[in-house]
Amino acid sequence: SLILVAENDGAGMKEVEVSLLDRDGRALTGAKVTILAMRPAKGGFDAVLELKNDAGLYKGRLSLPLKGWWDFKVTATIDNRSVEETFRLKA
Repeated sequence: SLILVAENDGAGMKEVEVSLLDRDGRALTGAKVTILAMRPAKGGFDAVLELKNDAGLYKGRLSLPLKGWWDFKVTATIDNRSVEETFRLKA
């Protein structure tokens, strides 16, 4: 499974953290995890972020230039297999 946690730091940045779990609930390491942030109401502000692995959690900071709703498309690839999930978040 893929779990996304995002917190607004109050300065237009989102702290994002993704955890990848196998069927038994164990953390998966060694994946490439990216986020494509898209603003559904207005195009032209897309941002891509590759997350860094930190002890089984994939973390990063994403700058969002506008307040409002954003779609975060998370893609995780490990062993030539990918999983994608989209989350809608408010900035």
